[in-house]
Amino acid sequence: MENNMVFRTRSGSYLYSIAEKHLFTISPVMEKILSLGDEKIEKMEEAEIVSKLQKMNDGKASVELYEHYLHKYRMLKNSGYFKELDARQYLAARVSPEIIERNLANTRQVVFEVTQECNLACRYCTFGENYDNHEMRNHKSMKIETVATFIDYMLTLKNMHNSSHCSYFDVGFYGGEPLLNFALIEESVGYLKNLGVTDRNIGFSMTTNGLLIKEHIDFLVRQDFHLFVSIDGDRECNGLRLQKNGQPSFEIVFENLKFIKNQYPEYFKRNVNFAVVSNCKNTLERIYDFFKEEFDKTFHISEINKLGFNVDHLEKYHEMYKSVSQQIIDLKDRRKDILDDMYEKLPEGSQLLYFCNHSLFNFFRDYYSLLYPYWGNRLPSSTCIPFSKKVYITSLGSILQCERIGHSPVLGKVTTKGVNIDFQQIADKFNAFADEIIELCTTCYNHRSCMQCGFYIEKENGGFKCPKFKTKEAYRLELRKRITELEHNPGSYKKIIKELDLVW
Repeated sequence: MENNMVFRTRSGSYLYSIAEKHLFTISPVMEKILSLGDEKIEKMEEAEIVSKLQKMNDGKASVELYEHYLHKYRMLKNSGYFKELDARQYLAARVSPEIIERNLANTRQVVFEVTQECNLACRYCTFGENYDNHEMRNHKSMKIETVATFIDYMLTLKNMHNSSHCSYFDVGFYGGEPLLNFALIEESVGYLKNLGVTDRNIGFSMTTNGLLIKEHIDFLVRQDFHLFVSIDGDRECNGLRLQKNGQPSFEIVFENLKFIKNQYPEYFKRNVNFAVVSNCKNTLERIYDFFKEEFDKTFHISEINKLGFNVDHLEKYHEMYKSVSQQIIDLKDRRKDILDDMYEKLPEGSQLLYFCNHSLFNFFRDYYSLLYPYWGNRLPSSTCIPFSKKVYITSLGSILQCERIGHSPVLGKVTTKGVNIDFQQIADKFNAFADEIIELCTTCYNHRSCMQCGFYIEKENGGFKCPKFKTKEAYRLELRKRITELEHNPGSYKKIIKELDLVW
């Protein structure tokens, strides 16, 4: 696999080094030299190369200028810019049980599915009849013993690994609808406070549909909960979020939100966020106008999840699905205010942010990565190493990697007798998946800047089909697209550098 890639935008030509993630602007002469190819250049004398370049460029430049750029070319070559990439060697990293255990000791978030019960029947719910990748829903609710057992286990791990450097982590409550088991939430917060754990800078968060939020808001404000309220816009936009009796849920949730805004304006401004699902009933423009007018806020938007959607129900998926990216394209000329205000929360902005952070050498997450850059190998795909970001405990006590990928694989179990988790087995399964997928990843030109979660890579005809796989030409087009965006919107580059953080 070639390391260097040349591409052109309307503003000029660029040379990009995949291995070093360096981006150079290059002159037309250098572009001509690179077009000859390293193998051909090595077989030619310098005078012959200069003669060929003069013919290619209609003699518009002097011999000295060609010689100057040939010298630059050789300098780059001697620095390794034109060496072949060994993708298999680069993707040779694997995880150990010790790494996974340390990740759990230092995880940033523990999420508890406090109940399977829900008071809505959303048409696109990932726990509904259209999905088959979750545990059997039997109206199970979590008990405080499960929370206490896992928290005690976590604290023991933290002490074993001396993980005091992990200064903050979040305890999240998820459902179903978590407020249907409010007693557990209250008990869990009390349990953590009695342990003195909250002195370690622990925060609380909850994802809720908002139907019961008004009756519990005093407690949530007092404990400084960060709330993610699921609502898809105005009454019509919210049309797929129905109560169990088939009635709309919008009026109740809307009135509850207005109440919180009026009673606790500072808390509402600081701690209340909105989660929207793009679907056949709403539009990005209408959602934006609703939230701006009613709450002076923006929102996080996602698309209906295809992972785990029952193949027999795919017709329903296509009926409900609406692309966010396509809506952005439709709004570019009409509603630039939306795209500017929602920049980092929309796919185009978040993808450009990711590109700058992962594909350009001069971007660093923090001072540590600047002073001690990592030049080692990496794993195939961008699948999170288990517990590196969070751990998810279902109401049945299953320990999962994340709430976004269905209920498989199960990584452990919380029981009345304690926490059962085999770090060696987790590492073996994770590494086996890496060994399976490496054949695809080694042929992808984006393997060093990959942002694809492995759980969303589909198996097909005995192999894998990755939605973000890039051939050489596809990656060249991707580079051209991203750099063109930065050229046309220099304010975006400034915003990314000065204001935005990449969410890991």
